[in-house]
Amino acid sequence: MEASDSSSDEEISAELKTTEEYKELKRLKKILKEKESFIPPLNRGAVVHHGFSCDNCLVYPIVGIRHSCLSCPEGSEVDLCDECVDLPFVNDEHDTLHKFKAVTVADKQDGDNANPHAYLGLS
Repeated sequence: MEASDSSSDEEISAELKTTEEYKELKRLKKILKEKESFIPPLNRGAVVHHGFSCDNCLVYPIVGIRHSCLSCPEGSEVDLCDECVDLPFVNDEHDTLHKFKAVTVADKQDGDNANPHAYLGLS
């Protein structure tokens, strides 16, 4: 896969390589490569926040501490995993000055904890 990625990069014009879309594609490829090489630690007994994904790295569900933004408006809440909470995540509603609440216990607001596969739409 690595060889095909580099050969396809050579076929792309210098003009296209300066676009935001190309830069985003390269960033996503880098993240994918890092995730593929990452061997997650054992999280025995760690709380699982079904129904919540990390808005930065997109891990689903968040396992361990879920950091929920206290400043973002309802409907645009930002949740980050423990790995990403100290990274400078920004979107249309969220900026780096916002404060977080550490959620250490899954509660009824954590999606459908009775059915961790509810997002699939199966009964």
